[in-house]
Amino acid sequence: MICLKDDLGHEAFGMYLPMHNYFQSKKTPWGIYLFADTILPWAKNLYEAKGKSMGLTLRQVEYAFTYAVFRHELFHHQVERFSTKHEILTHKVNYKKYGNEVNWVTRKSEDWLEEALAESSVLN
Repeated sequence: MICLKDDLGHEAFGMYLPMHNYFQSKKTPWGIYLFADTILPWAKNLYEAKGKSMGLTLRQVEYAFTYAVFRHELFHHQVERFSTKHEILTHKVNYKKYGNEVNWVTRKSEDWLEEALAESSVLN
């Protein structure tokens, strides 16, 4: 059985396509995408492993897991939103520069701070 989580990481559950890159895309419009096909089976596994013993319903675990994925992707949107406001105020491009020179360079390393902060926002 193919495991999208192993191949794609957290992007198997959801992703944020930035406005800066996908604003004019008809095929893949910018925004937050959540994938029920992967979220719901993982939520069920979580329910079986921990939720039942904690007295939670499957629906509660599905809701909590879906919200955690959404909150993670929302953080990425908030980074872009902040950057957009900064670009408007300073009349300088910085989001794409940040994406190319910082975010992609540190991708999948222990220095990938945006991803760490997105995970932290879920915990908070």
